[in-house]
Amino acid sequence: MKPAALAAAAALLASAAPALADEPGRDGGALLVGPFLAAVVTYPLGLAVHLLVLAFAPRRGAGLVEQAEAHRWKTLLLGAAHAAFLLLVLAAAAGRAPGLAALVVALWGLVVLVGLHGVARAIGARVLDESGGAGGAHEVRALAVGWFVVVFASAFPGLGWLLFPYWALRATGAAVLAVFSPGAAAPDDRPPP
Repeated sequence: MKPAALAAAAALLASAAPALADEPGRDGGALLVGPFLAAVVTYPLGLAVHLLVLAFAPRRGAGLVEQAEAHRWKTLLLGAAHAAFLLLVLAAAAGRAPGLAALVVALWGLVVLVGLHGVARAIGARVLDESGGAGGAHEVRALAVGWFVVVFASAFPGLGWLLFPYWALRATGAAVLAVFSPGAAAPDDRPPP
């Protein structure tokens, strides 16, 4: 599906929001409009961060995509185990050491953000049906479309509340797997620009 069609579907659902109000005087549309507006703000900011990852760490980004695509169940299970460990640390530190709890939340958010780079590029490549292309324009296009799908699909009530935790767990697992995979520490043999 093209990004323009996805944007049109998101705008149509957001404009139909007042029809979802179940009681007079209560606006059920906030359930759709709020997440849609958050997605409109999140998309360009997240895309900028992911483009920085693509520009400054292209081999690591490619490793994230490879791990996210090749090991779907492994990344999901590893992400769930990693998230469970961080939640245990968060629960243990919440009352006694709020600073440590905040550090755990920030660490998990950073790991998810970095891992979403690989998940978004993999989704974008599937949406665009461009497998195997390894060029700068292809990577940027796949990243932009994949990040669009992740952000706006996560904004839909119900479906997004199921998709985002799934993608976050896979992103966590892909990031951890990419760091500890055997080829992850290989130096970049491309000359600097």
